[in-house]
Amino acid sequence: MGGGNGGMRGTRFPNGMLGDNIFSSFGEGGGGSMHQSAPRKSPPIEKRLLCSLEELYKGATKRMKISRDIVDASGKTMQVEEILTIDIKPGWKKGTKITFPEKGNEQPNTIPADLVFVVDEKSHPVFTRDGNDLVVTQKDFLS
Repeated sequence: MGGGNGGMRGTRFPNGMLGDNIFSSFGEGGGGSMHQSAPRKSPPIEKRLLCSLEELYKGATKRMKISRDIVDASGKTMQVEEILTIDIKPGWKKGTKITFPEKGNEQPNTIPADLVFVVDEKSHPVFTRDGNDLVVTQKDFLS
């Protein structure tokens, strides 16, 4: 009355039948930790990018000065300043993300974080934005 799935249970393969080391294609050759030597990437850093309604309508170029730590060839950490240029495209909305890959601080054995600017809209004295519409609230002067 044997069950239907007993065929491979407990089967041993002779040495060499599946190759000398069947785990060699997984990186560290069998038993070692596969992610031990690979550097980790730091989580992204998000910064607000305030834009006026006019900048979001017409488009604009913004320059952002950043300071970050880098590791030189000798392993020393030093601070550098950079100016990043952001080309704001006409029609961008609040929440649009602009990513500068690996512009975060450098540390040994770590891939620098991505620097992400998130568009935020400055308030306007007359208009508010509702999707692609501009809305103006006006008080009734007749009463």
